[in-house]
Amino acid sequence: MGEMSRKSEENIPLLEKKANEDDRISIEKDTLGISHSEQIELCRIRWITAVPMCCLLMLLFGVSYGLAMFSLPIKDRSVVLLSAFTGGLGVQSFCVAVCVLVGGYVLDTYPSRMKTVLLIGLSIVILTISGMIYGLSANHPLLLYWCTAISGFGLGSVYIVGVELAARWMPEAIGIAMGLGMGSIGLGSIFGSQIFSLFVQIMSIEQGFFSGMVLFVAPVLILLPFISFPPPTFNPASVTAAAPPAPSDAVESSNTTSPNHEHEHHSDYAPRLVGRKLGLSLLKQPSLWFLVVLVASLCGPGYGALVSFPSILGVSFSVGQSQAASLFALLQVLGMIARFGAGFCVDYIGFGYGYFSSGAKNMAILMLTLNSLGLFLAPVFQYYGYFQCFFACIVMIYVSFSACSIVAAVLARQIFSPANSSLVFGIAGGLFAGFCTMVFSLLSAGVLSSAQEKARIAAMDSGLDSVVIPSSAFTPYFHICGAFCLLGLFSTLVLPRCAAAFELVSKQGDKIVFIEREEKDLPDLSAILPTLKPEDESEVGSTGHRREESMLSVVGEWLDEFHETFLQDADGLTVNQVIHSDLVPLEQEELEELEQEILMEEKEEAEAAEETFAELAAPAIEASYASSFAMMGGFSMAATHYDAYLVKAAAQEEMNQENNP
Repeated sequence: MGEMSRKSEENIPLLEKKANEDDRISIEKDTLGISHSEQIELCRIRWITAVPMCCLLMLLFGVSYGLAMFSLPIKDRSVVLLSAFTGGLGVQSFCVAVCVLVGGYVLDTYPSRMKTVLLIGLSIVILTISGMIYGLSANHPLLLYWCTAISGFGLGSVYIVGVELAARWMPEAIGIAMGLGMGSIGLGSIFGSQIFSLFVQIMSIEQGFFSGMVLFVAPVLILLPFISFPPPTFNPASVTAAAPPAPSDAVESSNTTSPNHEHEHHSDYAPRLVGRKLGLSLLKQPSLWFLVVLVASLCGPGYGALVSFPSILGVSFSVGQSQAASLFALLQVLGMIARFGAGFCVDYIGFGYGYFSSGAKNMAILMLTLNSLGLFLAPVFQYYGYFQCFFACIVMIYVSFSACSIVAAVLARQIFSPANSSLVFGIAGGLFAGFCTMVFSLLSAGVLSSAQEKARIAAMDSGLDSVVIPSSAFTPYFHICGAFCLLGLFSTLVLPRCAAAFELVSKQGDKIVFIEREEKDLPDLSAILPTLKPEDESEVGSTGHRREESMLSVVGEWLDEFHETFLQDADGLTVNQVIHSDLVPLEQEELEELEQEILMEEKEEAEAAEETFAELAAPAIEASYASSFAMMGGFSMAATHYDAYLVKAAAQEEMNQENNP
């Protein structure tokens, strides 16, 4: 049966292979995959069609950020409609986050349904924008609110398909793929702000919405017949070889194993990441909730200011439509620069191995400190008419929103280990970030609506016909955001490392402990181990340390210096304390063998239990991790290395007895 399935697969056209769950199993068994000539042809196709189509989809998604330019003309028609529109834009961001989760799961499980996902998304966009047009013409705020919000599901479907296209067609250069996607989103937001500003100047709001719908839907419909994922065995790295690899080489380099080891693979056949998967027990970790507050304080105030940007400038400084559009485009350019710059900053502002070792954490502390100060000063600048300083405060919180995703993605790995990073980022940087942007968008809309209502009552009491909204209408919004940023700053300062995520424990009590270090900061071995004599040197393992028992104390001193405050295990004993007794640095083969043993023990226990939410949601969360990372920006350039050590149960018990006589 295995041979027949492989032969039948070869007869399927290259770009028409179906990748449902049955195909995924057969892919594991297919060690040869597609031929070298087909790999070359696919690499040619991706640069001609696939990558440009991906960039176009991301650009169209970025255009949707320009919808905020309709705020001022809607305000001139009705402040109630403006509040509904601004609130709807906030809920729209949450709908996009939900669509990313659901769409990621669908595309991961049923990749052949990609065109169906796009068609459903386009249908939602057409229906919701039609509802928005009717809500405006009929002066129906509730309809405008819900249609604006629900349109996020349609926009999110286009976005997640674009991200998946980039990731699958450029698997060997995810950073470049995400960079192209982010550049396209940034250009789209700039283009959208300018084109929508032009629409409201030359046509009515309803006609502007209809033109925007055509601008968004038509290119996707034209591209739809040509969009496709590559075959799952597509491997661009193999094209660098001068000649096709021999069958034996292909088998040897494959991610699969011989039939005797087929039972060791699961459906996603991905290599195991460093660390211990915590599943739903993550919800019990205080670190997760500190990270949630951190992410929320970085992204919420900035997004709330983004969707109300024209209104904030119009109310506070009487800025007109054309000037607001230019400033909005400038804001998008600065945000795009921040997305790329943050990926580099998190790599180079970490110091040593102590409290300030994490560049992402340091960056969060810096941004939240500046945001808190700027948000409390913004009303002062508005009162005295300092427009440049006021605009700088808006730029500051929007830059934090743009950089938030990078900070969250890096901290998810550093605080919870790579094994949990996808799930942690899906929770903190996906669901809660989307929820928080919705809340702050509703807050900014509510503040404006409240100010308008107070002005209307004051006008009625004074017998005036016109209603004038005070220029200080958004002061409560700035004060609330400033207080929330202070809360986020506190959460960042006390954010603890989740020790349970960096250790694997067997039934016998043996532990594998992972210690992180940056390869670029690793000192020379001769400097680390100065007491070694030439005749005592032996082969260095994959962890970078000698295996002689006599060297354990030297390694312990090195770890004491660099990791003194970095790790603490579940029993309260620091790794540095245990290392002097019986902490053995592991070779790669030994590490894999012990990990496999522990995983088999965990698997036996899990087989008796029902599937958990974490297991069911893992593909969607992982897709959300990759796509949300691209959504708000950039990529990190640093390579992270983990040293693995075995803590024997006997040594652990001995240390416990010594500490508790």
